[in-house]
Amino acid sequence: MRRVRKEVDEITDALGKPIEKGIRELVIGLKRWGIETEQSCEGHYRWGTPYPWVTIPFKEARKLNLVVAWQNRPVLENGKSNKNTWVIRPSVFLELIPEDRGQSLKKLKARAAEFGFFLQKLPASWGK
Repeated sequence: MRRVRKEVDEITDALGKPIEKGIRELVIGLKRWGIETEQSCEGHYRWGTPYPWVTIPFKEARKLNLVVAWQNRPVLENGKSNKNTWVIRPSVFLELIPEDRGQSLKKLKARAAEFGFFLQKLPASWGK
């Protein structure tokens, strides 16, 4: 995990800005499972979209489907209903976005981090 965190910490956009805090853990989680990412954003009220998103190349579709399906299970290990579900929207890339985009941006950023931490904690043997 340290190697993946270091790799993500070194990523910058065209302006030299690092990955935003509100989407960083999800990018780390995806990269931990070998899922290449193209772009990401934590979401903004004044421009862009008011929800976090990550774009992923189509060649990563199989792996992405697996992690999203596992994240979207209806009941969590603790027996509670899962209210943090994500969808894959095709565009020029695959866009990973929260299913319920009507929540506050603060809540959606927390959900992105929750998904990221979930991916980071899955045992290495998962999905094999």
